[in-house]
Amino acid sequence: MDPPEHTRLRKLVTRAFTPRQIEALRPRAQEIAGRFADDVLAQETPELVDGFAARVPIAVICELLGVPLDNWDRFRWASEQIVSPVAGSDREEAYVWMSGYLAELIAAKRADPGQDLLSALANDTVDDRLTDPELVGMAFLLLIAGYETTANLIGAVLLGLVQRPDLFKALRADPALVPTAVEEFLRLDGPVLTATERFATEDMRVGEVPVRRGDMLLVSLAAADRDPARFEEPDSFRLGRSAGHVAFGHGIHHCLGAPLARMEATVAITAMLERVESLELAVDAADLEWAPGLLMREVRRLPRVRRGLREPELQLMSGDFAASFSPGGGPR
Repeated sequence: MDPPEHTRLRKLVTRAFTPRQIEALRPRAQEIAGRFADDVLAQETPELVDGFAARVPIAVICELLGVPLDNWDRFRWASEQIVSPVAGSDREEAYVWMSGYLAELIAAKRADPGQDLLSALANDTVDDRLTDPELVGMAFLLLIAGYETTANLIGAVLLGLVQRPDLFKALRADPALVPTAVEEFLRLDGPVLTATERFATEDMRVGEVPVRRGDMLLVSLAAADRDPARFEEPDSFRLGRSAGHVAFGHGIHHCLGAPLARMEATVAITAMLERVESLELAVDAADLEWAPGLLMREVRRLPRVRRGLREPELQLMSGDFAASFSPGGGPR
């Protein structure tokens, strides 16, 4: 959207989506990441995308929004269908299910509010507040954007650490370096390849390419973050690189959830570092499966990861927490 409507909507959501709330969520995110890490590492052949990287962010964003635990798996299923570029996906079914569920959930939050973000937005008392359709759309956006991109980021960092054992050891020795490493992985292997569509408002040239008024452009965030005019040795990983990246976009459309994504990735990677001595990919990197499309950069599986476990012995997830999240779910 463009101003002034974009300005209005973002202002309304920003008041409830504050850094203080994100920081207050950190202990719960640490608990979630720790339990999922214990669960996946207890398996004979851990698979770190489906078993860990994809689970942590959907659980955290549902926690933030106040989505009941027994619906985590359905939201994960719907999110993946909606962003899928593959023909024949269940995208329409996912749209219908999620829109209807969110409308019912918002009504329930208004009648019986909690301490979550959706309750805060649904019960806002200011004169200029989100309408019900805007609330559904905003919850829809936050849920999908808060899951898919962060799952891709965690997967990219895990793959990067598998490929860089010296970096893995350095981060284990000093976990305070994890946020810095996450920033460099955001630049080098960010989860989103392109910005949302832009339309030229006048004739112009982009480099040597003529652009006519009304033409649609896709701006490559990945190319910008490997621009040799801005970054020295742009294709190399450098821990502590100071130059900023645009993995979260720029300007008025800078990602609202950037602090949440950074926190989740840091918590998830730290949880893994605390539990293993090393990670080793048991297949050739050339055999990894990547999601198709121009929008997302997503490694779909990190299969058969061999790992050196740390003492003490891992504790399995158990009880209601484990039962509340099953991969591959959907509104069956």
